[in-house]
Amino acid sequence: MAEERERRDGTVYRYNIHAKLIEPSFSLGKECFEQSVVDCVFWGNGVVCMNEGFQFFSVPDFSSFDSDKGVVKMADLGLKDPPLCMAVIKPKYTMSGNVEVLLGVGDHVLLVDEDGVQQLGVGVGPLQKMVVSRDGKYLASFNHDGRLLVITSNFASIIFEYSCETERIL
Repeated sequence: MAEERERRDGTVYRYNIHAKLIEPSFSLGKECFEQSVVDCVFWGNGVVCMNEGFQFFSVPDFSSFDSDKGVVKMADLGLKDPPLCMAVIKPKYTMSGNVEVLLGVGDHVLLVDEDGVQQLGVGVGPLQKMVVSRDGKYLASFNHDGRLLVITSNFASIIFEYSCETERIL
């Protein structure tokens, strides 16, 4: 019996609530076709994807998608290893109006958008999981040593810290 290979070539298919395909489907581009997509974060009406080369691509708004300019390549990070976790701040909650991606890398977090990379929260990690609040102002994170942290999304201050009985999340 032939093994069926997963499709991770960067093709995006959209479906309505009745499981009917919404046309057109589209591609995230050559880099995602050649180096398979390995992770995605969706939000209300957009997505950020990471390929095997640790490059990041965004579709900020499916509803106004234009295949000629709709896929945004984020700034190149030059990562050698995958990030430990990833979260997205929606464009309507960022100063630039662009998608911003938070990546747990080593003991800090990288903030990436299409124009550049910023290092934040040095010493706060390694983080296993991050989630951005609905309004984009806060970040809940689970640390490698079992601490649950609620931090402002600019990492200016820790709002809440709690030591859990476990160092792993399921």
